[in-house]
Amino acid sequence: MVPALVHGNLSRGAAPAATWLNEYSFSMLKLTYAIYLSTINKSDRLTTDSCNSRMFRANHSDSMDMMVIGPWLKTRPEKEWVIIAADYAWGRDSAGAFIKAAQAAGKTVKASYFSPIGTKDYAPYIQQLKAQNAKGMWVALSGSDGINFGVQAGQFGLLKEVFAVGQSFVVASTIKGMGGVAEGIWGVFNYATNLDTPQNKIFVAAWKKEYGNDPGNFEAETYVGMQVLFAAIAKAGGDVPGKVAKALEDLIVDNTIFGKVVMRGKDHQLVMPNYLGKVVKVAGELKPVIEMTVDSAQAMPAPSPDCKMK
Repeated sequence: MVPALVHGNLSRGAAPAATWLNEYSFSMLKLTYAIYLSTINKSDRLTTDSCNSRMFRANHSDSMDMMVIGPWLKTRPEKEWVIIAADYAWGRDSAGAFIKAAQAAGKTVKASYFSPIGTKDYAPYIQQLKAQNAKGMWVALSGSDGINFGVQAGQFGLLKEVFAVGQSFVVASTIKGMGGVAEGIWGVFNYATNLDTPQNKIFVAAWKKEYGNDPGNFEAETYVGMQVLFAAIAKAGGDVPGKVAKALEDLIVDNTIFGKVVMRGKDHQLVMPNYLGKVVKVAGELKPVIEMTVDSAQAMPAPSPDCKMK
């Protein structure tokens, strides 16, 4: 069985994993001991200055999300924006990328605020956000942080004063936690159940049959990651980690929920489409619904020159 660390955790854990691979993987008679497959981590660093010959990303990155947000921002009337983001690698990368996208679209980002993981009381942040009198707000908070902020932003009336759009902010799990305040919030949706592909319809039906609910974006992207991994093992003719890593490079998998995907060899980023949408009621239930699809040709930034495979 191939030793593979499939990483479904925060981006702040990815760089240490890359260091671990460098220090440990070439021991044991110079055989590659493991590979690392990300299915959730969005920080650009995984495929830029922290890239690694045995590290691969099967989910959407920050830069991929900004490739969607940039053109969309140009269509929005809001001129002044604020940012609230998580105070670790992903949140800061997301904020930095949004600022660049906003500037390119002729917008102004008046202020950025960063909250530690596990923040319970967002009142001080909300007061500062309201004081800026901006018309738009970028939110890069996920999990319980996203829920806590969303609920409190609703209670303090912030969500009625600004147009909110986010990254990983409104996904199936956080929408459920936030309740009604989530309705109408826009976001980069790396996946939603209304994705109109044959394989997604099969996937959603099978997931509902097994678990009794809809799959979320994390489940969907991890599912695709496993499809890619299994295809690489088949191509390699076995589960020797070094051979699987080689097989992953430029691997094409045709029948995923996203359609055809390619694991780009230059930076080990999975090439796939991306989506933008908003939270709406579907049959009385709040769900993320895709409103705009950006195909792979437009959704993918070029490989970074900072990626030097080790």
